Amino acid sequence: MSTFETDKSSVGLEGDLARFRPEEILQFIGTSEKTGILVIDAKPIELQFSFVDGRIASTRASERGEADISGQIFVRAGIISPSDLEYALDIQRQTLKRLGAILVELAMATWEQVAEALALQIKEDVLRLLRLSEGPFHFRTVPVEAEPNLAPVAVEHILLDCLRVMDEWPTISGDLPAFTAIPTWTDLGGEGAAGLAREELELYEQIDGHRTLREVIDRSRLGDLEGAKAIAQLIARGYVVVHDPDRRIVDFGARLKRAAGFALGATVLLALAALSTIPRIAGWEGSSATGRSLLPTALDQSRLEYSLETFKLVYGDYPQRLDQLATAGLYPEDGLSGALRNPSVYQVTEDAYALRLPRPNP
Repeated sequence: MSTFETDKSSVGLEGDLARFRPEEILQFIGTSEKTGILVIDAKPIELQFSFVDGRIASTRASERGEADISGQIFVRAGIISPSDLEYALDIQRQTLKRLGAILVELAMATWEQVAEALALQIKEDVLRLLRLSEGPFHFRTVPVEAEPNLAPVAVEHILLDCLRVMDEWPTISGDLPAFTAIPTWTDLGGEGAAGLAREELELYEQIDGHRTLREVIDRSRLGDLEGAKAIAQLIARGYVVVHDPDRRIVDFGARLKRAAGFALGATVLLALAALSTIPRIAGWEGSSATGRSLLPTALDQSRLEYSLETFKLVYGDYPQRLDQLATAGLYPEDGLSGALRNPSVYQVTEDAYALRLPRPNP
């Protein structure tokens, strides 16, 4: 039987994500100011998080039958080439040095570039973890050395940032061109980039008429959400057109305005949840027999909305009932227990839905 407990051995925590929420595990480690390594074995991917005094110092992701995929962030960001990465990884296997330090020693990257890439990697891996609903995990209390020139990230800060991404992404991505599409400059591009916001300028400078949208966003190092918002603004203002025969480009203005208010509510909800999470983890008071809380959290709402948008993208309409998400494999069946079984929680109209989730008392 899976457990979630602390003891005096090197195993500080262990259990399964089918019973315990990823954000609660991270918050517990952060609030307890633990130093050690959290490993999540969620097939086909394994995630590893290193903590120093409760802060995330580094992350690593690997897939079954594949090499460590974390180093790919340096290639995707345009810092090094694939052949450079292979060479650096060979040296790493021989010396056991950190990959970032090797790249700096070989003059393939600066410490600033390494820090930017690793910060983005931490965010991406936390997002991967938050979207998982099952898989065993364990935390071991072991000495951990922080990455050079990269301050460990506070758990509450990265959770707020990642929750904002999960909240806003369904709103922004609904009619976003495919990542395989090719963005190019319009005639306005010849007038220069005066008046562009920093994020828009960083993305604008990576467009060359050959790179895909995926490559442009990766090389800008903005992350998917900020990159998507930047490309939407560039399209809306006439600086960029995207050649994407499979999907149409629509006006992103209303979507961006909805997203702004949406994120503010999510941030407040997560801040309240952070104040009440740790006592509930320790004894699981107010939880169901499976260990999951009967009342949905802000992250549950994010997951539901993400699943609802995905359902519509695949099937053309929103589901009539929430349990159709589980049938389609878009949301875990046990996640739809408790309050989410109430018919008044979810109502769908012709092209919209209303989701009214009860909130736990802080």
